[in-house]
This record gives sequence, C-alpha cells and structure tokens, in this order.
Amino acid sequence: MSEILPQPTDNDERRLWFDYIKAVNERRLQSTQRSGITSYVLLATLVGLFYRFGPAVPEFFTQSGKVRAAVAIFVLLTVILLGFSIGMAALEIFCAGEGEFRATPKSAETLIPFFVGVGSFCGAVVILLEVWVAISTFSQMKFAKVVVITNAVWLAVNIIYPIARYRQLARKAKNIKNPLPRFGLFRQPRWSSLLGSCLAFTWTVLGMIALIQYLRTLPNYGIPPFKAAGMGVVVISIISFMVLRSLGDAIQSQYFGLERDIVLNRMAPSEISDRYLRDLSGPDMAQWLDDSLVTLDRKEEHLQLETKSAQEKLKEISQIRVEYGTERKQRAETAILRLRKALDDCLSQYDALTFQADFFLNTYKTQEENVALRERFTILKEKFLAYKERASETLNVLDELAKITQT
Repeated sequence: MSEILPQPTDNDERRLWFDYIKAVNERRLQSTQRSGITSYVLLATLVGLFYRFGPAVPEFFTQSGKVRAAVAIFVLLTVILLGFSIGMAALEIFCAGEGEFRATPKSAETLIPFFVGVGSFCGAVVILLEVWVAISTFSQMKFAKVVVITNAVWLAVNIIYPIARYRQLARKAKNIKNPLPRFGLFRQPRWSSLLGSCLAFTWTVLGMIALIQYLRTLPNYGIPPFKAAGMGVVVISIISFMVLRSLGDAIQSQYFGLERDIVLNRMAPSEISDRYLRDLSGPDMAQWLDDSLVTLDRKEEHLQLETKSAQEKLKEISQIRVEYGTERKQRAETAILRLRKALDDCLSQYDALTFQADFFLNTYKTQEENVALRERFTILKEKFLAYKERASETLNVLDELAKITQT
C-alpha cells in the first residue's frame, strides 16, 4: 500500500513564508552592518570636508584659470569613474550569468520616474560640461577632445534612446484597458556584458591617459585644481550614496511591513504570495502570462454566461408585444451594455497578451525564455481562434438586440 504523504496546511505555508521574509530582512540588515559605512559616518565625512576645505572655496573661485582647470579635471575624472563603474557592473553581470527576469514591483515603480528624471538631469549637466570643456579647454589637445566628445555622445544616446523607446511602447499600450507590468525595455545576451566590460575598461584607460596629458600642461601638474576636482567628485559620490541608501531603506520597510502583517493580520498563504510578487519581487514573464491566461479564461466564461443571458433576454423581448416599444427597447439596451462590456473585457485581455507577446519575443533572446514564451503564445493563438468563433455568436446576438432598439 502506497504511503499517503501529509499535505501542508495553511499554517505550515504561512510559517514558511514568515520564515522566508524574516530571513530576507535579517540578510539585508547584516549586509548593511558588514559594509561598515553608515549614514552617520558619511555625514560626518561631509561635515569634515566642508570644515577643512570650505573656507578656501570663495578664494579659489576668484582664480578663473584654476576654476577652468578644475572643471576640465572633474570632467576627465567623471569619464574615468563612469567607465570603471560600468565595467565593474558589466563584469559582475557576466559572472552572475543569466538571472531571473521579473517585472518591476510596486515598491520600486514610484522610484522609476525619480531615477529617470534625476539621471537625465545629471547626465545633461555632464554632457554640457563635456562639450564646453572640449571646445574651450581641449581645443589644442585632439586626443582628450575626442575622448570627451565621444563620451558626451555616448551619454546622450543612453539618455535619449531608452526614453524614446519607452514612450513608443507607452503610446502603443495606452489603448489597452488592462494594466501592463513594467518589464525592462532591454535585455542583452550574456556575451554583450563581457564585451561592454572590456570597452568600459578600455575607455577608463583612455580617460586616464587624457587626464595625465592634461595635467602635464598645468603648472605644478595642476595639484590645486586636481584637489578641488577630487573633492567635488568625493562630495557628489557621498551625497549620491546617501540618497540611494535612503531609497533602499524605504524599500526595506516594505519587507518589514509584510512580516508584520503576516503576524497581525493572519494573512492567508495566497495573500502573502500575491503581495510578495506584486509589491516586492515582481512576477516573472512566464508567471505573468500564466496568470493572464487564467484571467482570460474567467473573462471568456463570463462572456459565455452573458451571451446565454442575452439570448434568453432576446427570447423574452420577442414575446413582448410590439406596441410596448419602450419596454422592449430598455430591456434590449440593458442587455447590450452588459454584453458589450463582457466582450470588451475579453478583447482588452487579448490585446494586452498580444502586445506583450510581440514585445517579449522581439526583445528577449535567451533560449530558455523563447521556448517557455512560445509555448504559451501557441496556447494563446489556439485560444484566440476558438474565441473568434464564439465571439461571432455574441456579435449576432448584439445585432439582433440592436435591431430591437432601432424599431
């Protein structure tokens, strides 16, 4: 006789979820503590820098030559640090391999406009500085001028193209009633991360060469302007890190809130799962499509019920004498409204799925995702063919009801 394994209860699943969320919170706190950098330390560092170098700032700005040199050095340091940071990030992505691809959770959705706005503004400031420095300071230094101008063009492309791409997709999706998850616009194959890392590190070396060449043209190798530019980079980096940490703490509070609600509100496992996917991790593509197909099935069932109800209404109306035209018309209009709403809901769901199908298959190239997505889209095509046949019956009922309203 085969042994019957005990099935997990809601309490068991709730306990598993609670332990998982608690472990995530503890890992995040330990990671922050191990970093050894707190907001108080960063703030104290800023205060110390302003106390040490602040009094000399007004006098420094009275020397236009040193200010111009400091701006040029700041631009070259930005090129170096940006190239190094991108190279390290790309190398880390390559070493990590293909990770999960999930929609943006709600806890991060409100941060996207903030990051896009601030990033675009800061990028625009850096581009203007680079163009100004290339024209006014590096006019006689062709190598440094080419490095800075190329970096400005690269920054401009990376700011303008994603925004234009997002607006293009947003215009296509604005007529779709069902909300679409915010998946990333781009995803490159793994090898491109290694190539990008090599190019970024190469650009870092070129920036260092341009910086050394420029420093050689300055008196005493430009030590005072270099110190001023270095302090500017340090101050901006500390402020940026503090802002990012504060935003990270805001997201962390979502985990603590879920951990608290599991205990206080006795949330069901399905509620915990839905909230975790919606607010914290975001669903992956296959999961979102599976859920959308289930939603589509429910809407099709509702459409079938409304179609049957409309057919019965049509029979009832046909039994009402023609002399009672107002009553016939009112009943027909009520049935038309309900039936059209059910039909529009189905069409909207098909529009959303079709839009995402085209978007996914033309954007994400990993083999595993293509196989998983194409299987689901094959199911979607089969369902849509069956739906067209059933929808024709619904449209016929709508035509019959419309004729009644016109008499």
